[in-house]
Amino acid sequence: MRTLRRIVAAAAALQLLLLVHAPAASASDALSKENTMVFRKEILVFNTAPAGAPVAVHYPNVSYVYSIAGANMEDAAPTVTDSKEVTGRIYNGVGAGTAVTVTERVDFSDEDTVLSSVNGAVASRPVTVTVNPNDEAFEHAGIYRYLITETEAADAGRASAGVARPGDYRSTRYLDLYLRRAVGQETGRFVIYGFVLLESDEPGFDLDGSENADVIKSNGFVASAGNRNEPYEPTDVDYYNTYNLKIMKMTDGPLADTNHAFPMKAEFRNAVGSRVTVDYGISGETTAHLNDGANPDGLNTIGGEHQKSIMLSAGSSTLICGIPAGSTVRVTEYNNSYDNYFVEMKATGGQKTEVIYGTDTVSAGEASKAFDSADNTATLTEKGTENTQVTVTNTIAMVSPTGYVIRFLPFGVMAVFAILILIFFRFYNREEDEDEI
Repeated sequence: MRTLRRIVAAAAALQLLLLVHAPAASASDALSKENTMVFRKEILVFNTAPAGAPVAVHYPNVSYVYSIAGANMEDAAPTVTDSKEVTGRIYNGVGAGTAVTVTERVDFSDEDTVLSSVNGAVASRPVTVTVNPNDEAFEHAGIYRYLITETEAADAGRASAGVARPGDYRSTRYLDLYLRRAVGQETGRFVIYGFVLLESDEPGFDLDGSENADVIKSNGFVASAGNRNEPYEPTDVDYYNTYNLKIMKMTDGPLADTNHAFPMKAEFRNAVGSRVTVDYGISGETTAHLNDGANPDGLNTIGGEHQKSIMLSAGSSTLICGIPAGSTVRVTEYNNSYDNYFVEMKATGGQKTEVIYGTDTVSAGEASKAFDSADNTATLTEKGTENTQVTVTNTIAMVSPTGYVIRFLPFGVMAVFAILILIFFRFYNREEDEDEI
């Protein structure tokens, strides 16, 4: 008897589906649980690290606002036709904001990171549509079309975060929601049995299973397929370009102290106004804020004369990861040794033009003149292809053509003085010996 009831219920459900005249259609990767549908908002994150060695890049601080409304199809009466030529009408969405709601705001925060490289990676947040199918707004079963619109949050927009947008970006999606009447032991009047999210420039489009270049099935505001071996392309998706800065320390000359660690300072002028967080350190385990958001035009510093966060000796380096494209950097070294050095700073790699800068001798306890405005080929809209590197080379300063080196000169003077004293005492002792005879 129980089996018979199940067969009857299934037959009734099938009949009602045919009366609706349309099959269920779902976006391939979107999730559905009971009366909720979860889509994605994605940002592509690009970095100048090699494709096989991605680095952690902090998300930009950017937010998006979403709203849902009826599709406003006016006099159009679009239809859905399946592969069996069964056709159903699409109705204008009802109950938007009450029976059907969408996530109001999505926030990306620099507290989160993604492993990215020149091929790009995806930073993602969920966008959820919630439906109450038993709301009185729904008077009959059928297919209802809604318009989902994305706008930037006024307090955390793309411009302040350095997030770019291509010209083909669509800030709207259409949601077709499929409702049937409840049958058997199902509660309520209606049940959601399918949905599909679509991209289109016009609301009144038909769906008939044929290829239509103007209508695209979607999983949300998402990126096209890509991976670490095949780079993502910033098409119809927001994207965030970043680069890395490597500061390399070298010494030259047989008299240079290769074990001594020099404090470095990197000052950034950010291309964005919101807070930016980067990872750095010889072991890559240190986090710093390039910008706290309070002074977007000011210089933001890592390291320094009294900050020991960047201490580099000969052959060591630090990599500062996830710098927003378009930002510039000024590098300064402090001579905290007892020696006088000649300092050369050289920028290579992602630098637009190779620049070599040599200073005068930097005395002990002084700061070298900084290498100014090192940047990268990466811009807000153009991806960079390799890291920028600033190499700081210290050479012991030779000050005399006689071959004396300044670090040994005081000891030489003391040695000569000691020899003169020794000669004097030997001569004095000889005279005393002669007087005794």
